[in-house]
Amino acid sequence: MSQVPMFEILTLTPAMAKEWLENQAPNRNKKPTKIVKFARDMKHGRWEFTGETIKFDRNGQMIDGQNRCYAVIEANTPITAAIVRGLDPAAQSVMDCGSPRSTRDALTFAGYANAKDLSATISTHFAWKVGAFSSCVGIMSGTFRLTNAEMLDYATEHPELAAYAERAKHLYNQGLKLPCGAIATAVAETTAIDPDASIEFFDRIVSLKTAGAGDPIYTLLKRVTAMQSGGPGRVYPSTALFVLFRTWNAVRAGETLKKFQFGAAATEQHPATWAKIPEPR
Repeated sequence: MSQVPMFEILTLTPAMAKEWLENQAPNRNKKPTKIVKFARDMKHGRWEFTGETIKFDRNGQMIDGQNRCYAVIEANTPITAAIVRGLDPAAQSVMDCGSPRSTRDALTFAGYANAKDLSATISTHFAWKVGAFSSCVGIMSGTFRLTNAEMLDYATEHPELAAYAERAKHLYNQGLKLPCGAIATAVAETTAIDPDASIEFFDRIVSLKTAGAGDPIYTLLKRVTAMQSGGPGRVYPSTALFVLFRTWNAVRAGETLKKFQFGAAATEQHPATWAKIPEPR
């Protein structure tokens, strides 16, 4: 007669997590990025009990839950956990086949409109604020990516970003074919400096109001057109921020701008010289 699985809810401590990890069945490689994100939520009180279980087979070996256990140890914080014991070892091969809930899903469930662009806006704005973009071609590493709980907290802490995401979508539809998250972040940062100048700046871009060669807006429009050849999805948010902030600074300073100096990739003889994203002024 097969063993009937048993369910319980308990407090999972770091010591218990360590013991379970030492007695787990062969498993997939642990996911360091996911562990770091889980640990941040646990440490800052954002971790929610969802009823998702940590699973043990009938031999007493853990077959699902290793990343949560590593996160409990990393955070040095106990959590409430649901446990199922007595599963057939073969069950391990069919676990985690569903689709995980994205940050976009979390924002939608929380009642936010335009969740896709708002998610991109929050991710880019956060990355810019914490210095996650190392250069004009920098890519945010996985450890900087917000968890669903962090995304919701950030949306609450920065309510203005919802309106900037809508503004970015409008600007994109008017012809500014850059990642919406980067456009919204640029709108947010320039608005904080000078709201009227920010409105005029972006209106000039989408209205194609330039004085010709040497006008920073003209140079930006040429660069955006060139970027579109690969499609807007191929433009890094960091690159979009670089050209927008460089153009903004040139307009504010009354400077002639004929081209963007992006730098160069590394070669056998020389290290990479990619330019940093300028602070808007």
